[in-house]
Amino acid sequence: MDPFILGVAVASAILLVILAAFILGALQRREMRTALGLPSTAPLKPQDKRAFLAFENTDMQLRDSFPDASKRRRQMVTQKLLRERGVLARGPRNAP
Repeated sequence: MDPFILGVAVASAILLVILAAFILGALQRREMRTALGLPSTAPLKPQDKRAFLAFENTDMQLRDSFPDASKRRRQMVTQKLLRERGVLARGPRNAP
């Protein structure tokens, strides 16, 4: 096999892995925004951005601490914790 073709194949495989990781990350962020009641595509306000980052960090910590918990259960616990801390509004949020 030609070394050039092998190099192109390896580079293509690496590019596909990076692209897949980027797409999966974007889908997870969109799901988190939906769970918080934030707009899924519009830019976030500073207050919403802080809530989103806090939600993301807390969810990742819970994922590490409780790997057997379902995603929905983790999100419910995360929302409850952030509401108790005053990061999220007490009632459900409506998307504009």
